[in-house]
Amino acid sequence: IFLFSNGPYSFVTSNLGNMIFIVPAIGGLLAGILIYKFASEAKGHGVPEVMGAMLANEGKIRPQVGIVKILASAITIGTGGSAGREGPIIQIGATGGSTIGQVLGLSTNDTRTLLACGAAAGIAATFNAPLGAIMFAIEIVLLEFKTRSFIPMVISTVVATIISHAVQGVEITFPIKNLYTLSDPLMEIPLYIILGIVCGIASLLFIWLLY
Repeated sequence: IFLFSNGPYSFVTSNLGNMIFIVPAIGGLLAGILIYKFASEAKGHGVPEVMGAMLANEGKIRPQVGIVKILASAITIGTGGSAGREGPIIQIGATGGSTIGQVLGLSTNDTRTLLACGAAAGIAATFNAPLGAIMFAIEIVLLEFKTRSFIPMVISTVVATIISHAVQGVEITFPIKNLYTLSDPLMEIPLYIILGIVCGIASLLFIWLLY
């Protein structure tokens, strides 16, 4: 398996042998059973489900969705499944915010705001990116920019980032270095356009396979 290191590519070996093909399948099976039995909303990436709850269900998400998502994601990622932490942390955080709104009996608007705050806080904490988290929540989850929702999101992301720094440190999750430069625009830009089309098709295929 190839992985990036500080310099060239490097090999990563495993002591699992042929089990390396079986372990992800077992993890997928366990995660699937959890989701099927206890919370079908926890299937898939997580972001579309949060958007659906925001638009079609008054921002309400069942509390068990977050618990099942935590367990299913931990099993999937821990056993080598092809998944990351962005979708899960968004759905887990959104479930937490929505649950608080429901327990306190808040209005639909306030519950939706807390859902967005939870999603933004999750991204801020796990990726050490509070500004990106706010922008994501406004554009994808909340679909509005108003003071009544913006200020709570700022507070939630700041608190989440402070706690994340205390627990995980202050390292940037995705450090961007000056590895690439545009040398010949006429030659390179068409190639980037082709790359974008290929990645778009690949993303549709990935979503289909994931579901």
